[in-house]
Amino acid sequence: SGAKSKVREVMNWLSYFAVEDLAWLGMAGMVKDFRKRTLQLADWDSKDNGSHTIYHSKVPFTYIWSPSLVARPKDWPHYCEVVGF
Repeated sequence: SGAKSKVREVMNWLSYFAVEDLAWLGMAGMVKDFRKRTLQLADWDSKDNGSHTIYHSKVPFTYIWSPSLVARPKDWPHYCEVVGF
């Protein structure tokens, strides 16, 4: 039914952020250090969540796995690519 389809769509969308948050937990320190030391950029405001800031800023993102293994989801925005390994 249409309601079940909408629930699946919302759950899919939320799962994207859940995975991004988990990935961000692992990389946040490195990204913040790189921004500060190498690029000499200011830290993100403490109220900002880095992975959500990146998403809402539409920063191009590359996922490094084989599209033969897991195809790029059709509902991903144009700035998210899967390039293989």
